[in-house]
Amino acid sequence: SDRRAPLQAPAAAGATGFSPSVRRLRVPGSAEPLAALCLRPAAAPGLAAATSPRAQTFVASLGLDPAAQAFEIVNYGGQTERFVVESNRRWLSVDPSDVTLAGGDRAQLTVRVSSAGLPPETHRGALLVRPMGGEPSAVAPCNPAEAVAVTLVAVPHGNDGLGASR
Repeated sequence: SDRRAPLQAPAAAGATGFSPSVRRLRVPGSAEPLAALCLRPAAAPGLAAATSPRAQTFVASLGLDPAAQAFEIVNYGGQTERFVVESNRRWLSVDPSDVTLAGGDRAQLTVRVSSAGLPPETHRGALLVRPMGGEPSAVAPCNPAEAVAVTLVAVPHGNDGLGASR
């Protein structure tokens, strides 16, 4: 068969009640993408979670950390799901970073940023919310991540316009 044929989800012969999809995976060091066949229950297709808000902005005087902010995860799936939240920047953290929610339940998480050691500029990061479903990380492509964009504006001390003082 032609290796360059477009990826398509095959009809799941005999696998009723499942919605098949194919996801392309980029592997570092490999010229060709890999494909993962994902079978999700037809009753709960797509991402099981939603986050609110989708973006957060913090303003901080260097050396002073701004107040924490919150965001919420809602499990729209029909079953209990484990969610892991990962930060892609050292100045960005979330608590808790691992929650398990029954279908329809929600959890509030606390987002904190630290301006310690950062230059005075705009810094961008993200929190990635991944539904784990008890599956090993090898099948993570079948569980797409929901992202919360986070912006930290670090300004020289006394220039934040917020009256912060040390």
